[in-house]
Amino acid sequence: MGESEGRLAGVIQSAMDAILTVDEQQNIMMFNGAAEKMFRCPAAEALGQPVARFIPQRFHAAHVGHIHKFADTGVTNRTMGPKNVCGPCARWFREFQIEASISQVVTGGKKLFTR
Repeated sequence: MGESEGRLAGVIQSAMDAILTVDEQQNIMMFNGAAEKMFRCPAAEALGQPVARFIPQRFHAAHVGHIHKFADTGVTNRTMGPKNVCGPCARWFREFQIEASISQVVTGGKKLFTR
């Protein structure tokens, strides 16, 4: 990892807001320290898993539709609505509201979404 990548990784890891990056299949590729605290879930347990595990079941289908629609717009970022409901990690069963935004970037031919 080069100096600039290391610096960026340090900024993301030390951010006070939860930051998650998912691939086009909605699998978690990055899960920072604030996300670990928010979801009470270690990054090692979240990485590679579907982001849907943190979204209440009743919102899964709508969420997938929203992400596909966002991906097709070509817009690089937007808020995800006034309040969104997130669900728990498997061992923490309480829902909570969050304010969220989403951005997309194409890198190496792959579309990545960061929330």
